[in-house]
Amino acid sequence: MTLVQSLKEEREVTAGRPSAIEVALGDGNTVRIRAAAAPGTAVTTDRRRWDTFVRGVRAGEFDHFSVRT
Repeated sequence: MTLVQSLKEEREVTAGRPSAIEVALGDGNTVRIRAAAAPGTAVTTDRRRWDTFVRGVRAGEFDHFSVRT
């Protein structure tokens, strides 16, 4: 399951759940996103931007990325 699919279905994405993508909410305001296949590489953002992204996913703003041709 992709990150967008998990968020769209309102599933919690955490480091403890088996997934190709892991999201860790750190202390304070930091959110780290990484692919399980590349554990040494991560994208970081702040909680406000992450929450805005999640709302956009759930509103369908990224559905066009899921369309298979």
